[in-house]
Amino acid sequence: MAGSRVLVLIPSYNHGPFIEERVQSVLNQEHKTFDVLLIDDGSTDSTASYLRSLSADNLTVRIRDRNSGSPFSAWRDAAKIADPYDYVWIAESDDVAQSAFLTRAVAALDASPGSAFYYCNSWHIDEDGEKIGHTINYLGHHFKGHNWLSAAEIEGREFNNRYQIFGNAVPNMSSMVMRRESFQAAVDDQLDRYRLAADWFFVGRLADTGNVLFDPWSGNGFRHHGRTARAETRLERLTFEYFRAVQLVSKLKGVERSQFEEAMKRCTVMFIHERGSAVKFLRQGFRSDPAGMIQVLLHLVGRALRHPRLLGGAMNYISRRSAR
Repeated sequence: MAGSRVLVLIPSYNHGPFIEERVQSVLNQEHKTFDVLLIDDGSTDSTASYLRSLSADNLTVRIRDRNSGSPFSAWRDAAKIADPYDYVWIAESDDVAQSAFLTRAVAALDASPGSAFYYCNSWHIDEDGEKIGHTINYLGHHFKGHNWLSAAEIEGREFNNRYQIFGNAVPNMSSMVMRRESFQAAVDDQLDRYRLAADWFFVGRLADTGNVLFDPWSGNGFRHHGRTARAETRLERLTFEYFRAVQLVSKLKGVERSQFEEAMKRCTVMFIHERGSAVKFLRQGFRSDPAGMIQVLLHLVGRALRHPRLLGGAMNYISRRSAR
């Protein structure tokens, strides 16, 4: 028996120092029933040169002349050709995986027909591949109710209501393998509007289609370096996208109003605590998503009117920031 078929998407952009290790960690998977679609989005470093040297029967390489401006254009390309496959794995071009990763993911998904996706823990690694941390610390700190050291199958709507509304409970996309139908349903044009929080919303949409399979095994290497999106993101943009992600996830089925209110409160506290610029926050929001910014403001004004002390504090805060 050949086993379930997996489409592996490797979206690549300027990850020359890491791309070879990533490609080899995919091609060396123990589960062999997979095809690789590697899309380079107009890299200006050594990436394209390496990719032109690749040759494998199950590997298709597309090198774009120009950057598309969206990391999610490759996701849409994958969704269009995914019909013959059972599962989809987005293997980010700067991450790595243990050789047993697909074997474990496919076995878990095969055993749970009602599941939307599988994911495992990850080691944080630096540019040299040295371990510098672990996702268990992030998961344990931000998402209470599960110890993250034991395997679990969580009903998708419960996952969104208990965890995903407060942040992305899947710290790294490379650690996840999705059921093909769930992947295709979750790919959305709204992803292009956001740089950091799109993964958060995307995972929420995935969980809306089925159960979530968590594996405490550390089968993924999550790379951290100066080129990562998080390293390049300003506080105001990050905060606006967090507000919007919370709003978008809250509209999914099963998310309680009280959980939404608590999540929005945490976003507000984060912004004020980190001393973000209110003016830059507004400018960033209206530039990237005017309709979304209006929704954020309506919620904040409504909350302030219900809590006058919050409104006064916010006005004093904005005045102090504007006077600097």
